[in-house]
Amino acid sequence: MKTNLLIAALLIAISVGCFKDETWAPAPWTHHFNGPIAKSNLDLSALANLQEIKLVDNILASEIDPTWDGMREVLPIAGLSSENSPQLFKMTDYFKAIHTDSLLVTVDFTNGYPISFGKGTELVFRNSENKDIFFRHPTTREIGPGENYTFDIEILRSPDNPQKVESNIEFYLDNFRSPGSNGQVVDFTNASTNFTFTMKFISVLKLELYPDKEWTDTVLTDFSLFKDGSKQQKIVEGSMTLNLINGLPINGFGFVDILDENDQSLGVLFNDTLKITPATIDPTTTHVLNKTNSELVVSLPFEKLDLFYNKTKLKILYRISTKNVGSDQIIIGDESTLLMKLSADLKIYVDNINVE
Repeated sequence: MKTNLLIAALLIAISVGCFKDETWAPAPWTHHFNGPIAKSNLDLSALANLQEIKLVDNILASEIDPTWDGMREVLPIAGLSSENSPQLFKMTDYFKAIHTDSLLVTVDFTNGYPISFGKGTELVFRNSENKDIFFRHPTTREIGPGENYTFDIEILRSPDNPQKVESNIEFYLDNFRSPGSNGQVVDFTNASTNFTFTMKFISVLKLELYPDKEWTDTVLTDFSLFKDGSKQQKIVEGSMTLNLINGLPINGFGFVDILDENDQSLGVLFNDTLKITPATIDPTTTHVLNKTNSELVVSLPFEKLDLFYNKTKLKILYRISTKNVGSDQIIIGDESTLLMKLSADLKIYVDNINVE
């Protein structure tokens, strides 16, 4: 027994002597994280950016009737139309047509003519190419000079038979009627009426895109690697991976930047760009037949980890093109998305022990 105690004491003495004034650095304890930290989706509604479109048109009196100019008396009118000289609106340069089953139209105007709009005068919207009328509204009351008229109307269709609204649409007044000037001479000099139309696409089922077009779209996504107030670790190694999974019939590039909570750039993490290659879409059903994938992997040394201890945003600028996608019939349905996933593979060393 005494022999065992002496051996133990001798071992302790030797150990203390060996480590005196040295740093004991055992293999540090590590925490390994491997998983997603942010994602964003550029889908049909986001890509369309057509939740609400405001159109404004000013129609001169002479555009309704060329004789309405200067001082004149106007007899009662019924059935006048400006169908042959409609006002053309171009909603967007990129989308050829929007297919919707729910569209809310708001019309607001103040009668700027010196005669009344008669009850039943019709406001009409139609597609410019196929001349399909998708909106016709008869006024529900007489609107005198200087009076305002506002109304909302919702266009509802079956999802199996949606309403097609072309990018180029025409507006005109049909069946214009008025009691005239009641025997009085009125002044039409510079008389016009300003119409404001707001179209709210509540549901977009399908988009037709023009070929050979380019545009940009930006997505901002909040993310963080660590909770607020977390103590910065001394040593970190690992990588971050950015994946783009494309289900859209487009090509282009994705550029990535990191912003602080005030949208100021913190520094470039992904120096390279992500190439976007077109997916394959069935133009009849809009089903996605084949998605494409692009990936960027970057190492994450400690100095770049400083970026993620505060509130951070990932900014992706998409430069999108419909050039050279293999077809002039470019269709996007509700299955089509451009999904971005940011993931991290980190090994965090959290312990160093110094022994005096």
